[in-house]
Amino acid sequence: MKAFSGLFLLIIAFVMGYAKAYWSLFPLSIAFTLAYVHGKWHLWQPLVANKDPQLPRHIMVTWLSQAAVVVVLFGVGALAAWLIT
Repeated sequence: MKAFSGLFLLIIAFVMGYAKAYWSLFPLSIAFTLAYVHGKWHLWQPLVANKDPQLPRHIMVTWLSQAAVVVVLFGVGALAAWLIT
């Protein structure tokens, strides 16, 4: 199930780039971040359980890195649209 949902997110980011739906960048970055945290929950769970004071910083760094992944996939989709049309 995780592999299917991850693949689905990758395809959605590509298709949104193809459609040049810039509004989707922020929601996709949030979805990618949630999927990443869900996949690595065994690493995040102690931070959440112990109320680590660095937790907001960890979340922000994770969100920024996942936003970069979304932008790359979006760019590949936009490039594909440019090449095809």
